[in-house]
Amino acid sequence: MATCFFRSCTAPVDDSTPNAWRCKFHRGRSRCLVHDCDNQAYARALCVRHGGKIVCRHPEGCQARARVGDFCPRHGATRAKVLCAQGGCTNVTQLRGRCVKHGGGRVCKWGGCSTFARQGGYCARHTRQIHKTHAAQVASSLCLEAPWTWAKQSHGQGGGVEGECWITEDDTSSADEDDDNDGLLDSIDWGMYDTDEDDFFTSLSGPCQEQHVVRDRGDSFDGEILCLLLNL
Repeated sequence: MATCFFRSCTAPVDDSTPNAWRCKFHRGRSRCLVHDCDNQAYARALCVRHGGKIVCRHPEGCQARARVGDFCPRHGATRAKVLCAQGGCTNVTQLRGRCVKHGGGRVCKWGGCSTFARQGGYCARHTRQIHKTHAAQVASSLCLEAPWTWAKQSHGQGGGVEGECWITEDDTSSADEDDDNDGLLDSIDWGMYDTDEDDFFTSLSGPCQEQHVVRDRGDSFDGEILCLLLNL
């Protein structure tokens, strides 16, 4: 069986085309026009070896391939770094010809914040705060849409506070029965939930006309506890 024309390729030729001399992988490639050369054409119908790629034009006779313009990386012109316009400053300019220290940076768009912006026009601290607020809004909208079951937390369970009630999705498989018939589940298996004290909580008005505290777990809630209803 005939194999591909190009150097080092041992794949069979593509029989789906008449007079095939290339494999399926190389069927869109052209060959170098130099006689007996089995390389692929790079540019101007020539391979790199036969002039398809420009050689560095440095006056010392460098034979390396040109990468940027007419020169190889070794002899190519490097872009000079522009320094801050402030007299005596050696920092690189960032904006309006000045470095961040001398007024070349943007200030955070958060009202009253004088820290320089890092991402999306906000400083790092307020960028995190915006992300957490967005996550809280997502959780609040889910509270309005999903069916809920109230699960009463007993004092001391999961490191919680007496009088708190967790709102969970309508899935009571991990909760105890309502033995005292007060309409609330007596307890829930809090060990299955992460109650680390470092978790972030954001206060907002919830759909139940009570103050809610929404647990920020990013944008991925996936049926986990979303809201903590406080008995105020």
